[in-house]
Amino acid sequence: MRLRSRPRSAALLMSLISKAVASRGRMAAAASAVAGSGWTDQRAGSTSLAALKAHGDKVSSVQYTVIETRTDTVVRPFPSAFLTGDDVPNVLVQDRCRANTVDHGGMAFDPYTLGLVLHALDPATTSAPCR
Repeated sequence: MRLRSRPRSAALLMSLISKAVASRGRMAAAASAVAGSGWTDQRAGSTSLAALKAHGDKVSSVQYTVIETRTDTVVRPFPSAFLTGDDVPNVLVQDRCRANTVDHGGMAFDPYTLGLVLHALDPATTSAPCR
């Protein structure tokens, strides 16, 4: 969410839909040694994340939707994916489809989750059935 540092990009962007993104940082530091500085930068409380969020976690001209799964094993705790504010739909997959146990990696391919993305882009689009 580096839109604040790129005002021209923010001006062109109307909607941002994120799936399984650590908006508030990741808690697991152990992977830093394996995954490198990118993982360290995303750790909760990191200086990189603090600088990125210094002026808030949203740009006012962009409509955000956050989609997360309770069973995410990468973004922990899972609520750290959610943005603040009444103007942001924070969607927890299991609140909409209790039977769906999609994990972090599966969110890219899960038909129900993809349906949530399509619905966020166009509310006239119906989500895939819950299975």
